[in-house]
Amino acid sequence: MVTAVTVTGKEDMNTAEIKSIVDDERAIKFALWFAERCFHYQLEIYGDKIDALHKNAISPQASMGNIRYLDALPKEFTKEDLVNLRLANNESPVVKTIICRWVKESLIAKIGTNLWQKIQ
Repeated sequence: MVTAVTVTGKEDMNTAEIKSIVDDERAIKFALWFAERCFHYQLEIYGDKIDALHKNAISPQASMGNIRYLDALPKEFTKEDLVNLRLANNESPVVKTIICRWVKESLIAKIGTNLWQKIQ
């Protein structure tokens, strides 16, 4: 076993400990590099959308697309009405999140089983 000796003559660290520290530093440098690359590509993919949200171009509460669906629905509507409207516009039939958001924003209220009413 080779050891490092300080000026005072005491053992500092053996080579295995030194190698372990060097390996740890390399792993940390690699992890940082990898995180930076991931972040770089995420910005390339989502950067414009993030900027638009930051500039209030898109409201984080409700997109304009969903509001136009609310405007197109009758005063009282069912989940199926919203699903059919979205399908007619070649969009996803998943509407649970939209309905929950509209209820949270006090745009609609539930008045029966699978039946909602516009508040505005």
